[in-house]
Amino acid sequence: MQMSLRDRPVPVRDLRRARSIASAINAMGRSRRSAGNAHSRLAPSVRDALKRRYKRDYMRRWRSDPRNIAQEAVARKQGYYERKCRRVLQALGASAAEPPAPVCGFCGHRAPICEVERLSIGTDPKGSFTRVLVPYCGNC
Repeated sequence: MQMSLRDRPVPVRDLRRARSIASAINAMGRSRRSAGNAHSRLAPSVRDALKRRYKRDYMRRWRSDPRNIAQEAVARKQGYYERKCRRVLQALGASAAEPPAPVCGFCGHRAPICEVERLSIGTDPKGSFTRVLVPYCGNC
């Protein structure tokens, strides 16, 4: 039984020289119009390699476009902001509407029973000090 040119398998050595899906199809002697049929008859590993190469080249061209670079920068910045907000809300607990319970200013674990006065360096250029009240649990 004679195989037609359309049904004959393409040697792998011809496909190794191919630089893209389009050149692989031209190596098989096909027109671009029948590319879908010819491409589907390739071995899966060769087909996947050609597809990966095409996608890689496409993404390199897409990423090098200045408009897309700017668009990705905006999306990345927005993603960072959303992630930061999500982390803060998770840290606040189940309800962000309720203020967190006060804790000791020194250990940060127990509830305070009194406030202790401490001195903080002031903002004046003279180096003055200001009084600050810090919650204190009495154990630390």
